[in-house]
Amino acid sequence: MPDADSAPDAGLEDADALLARGDGLAVTTHWEEALQAYDAALELRPDHAPSHTKRGLALAQLFRYQEALDAYDRSLELEPDDPLTLAHRAMPLAGLQRGMHALRAVDAALKLDTKSATIHGIHGSLLLMIGRYNETLDALDQALELEADVPSVLYDRACALSRLERFDDALADLERTFDLDFARFGYAETDNDLADLRSSDAHGPKFRALVARHKEKSAGAS
Repeated sequence: MPDADSAPDAGLEDADALLARGDGLAVTTHWEEALQAYDAALELRPDHAPSHTKRGLALAQLFRYQEALDAYDRSLELEPDDPLTLAHRAMPLAGLQRGMHALRAVDAALKLDTKSATIHGIHGSLLLMIGRYNETLDALDQALELEADVPSVLYDRACALSRLERFDDALADLERTFDLDFARFGYAETDNDLADLRSSDAHGPKFRALVARHKEKSAGAS
């Protein structure tokens, strides 16, 4: 019979299960439910840095930026040099109108890890938020060189291209995005970054046809 020290810790196993549940909910953008799972995991394992980071991500997606920042800061107290947490921390900083602090957070992350597609993707998203569209493309192209066909990166790239009035290229990236994961990007029909594309006399009808085609395809698949 194993002694107490070698027996599995049921609490930690439960925390892992809750964390996995939260990750599954996050993938399908059920952020409130994901947050509940991460909170429950942290009740069992309060000093687990990755759980605080994932909690921060859920809070940021719910526009609860100060709480997200607090969660990332707690994670960094536990693991000060985690590049992904540093990079994710930039998004609530941007949401709180602290753009220069956000850029410094991403720069610090990139100094620690130059080969992370995720960090380059976050960098691109941040640059898109603050209107630096050519730099957005540079960052997202680096992300796609490291990991091709990431839907969120392709979508952000399409948004930057639309802002730059490169509408044919934007439509090409949107088609790739929708082919990979149409369900997550239904908000393309109202996204301000795509407003010029939607209102273009030449390209607006192509955008609407693209969305309609993928809606039909998605309905048929279900």
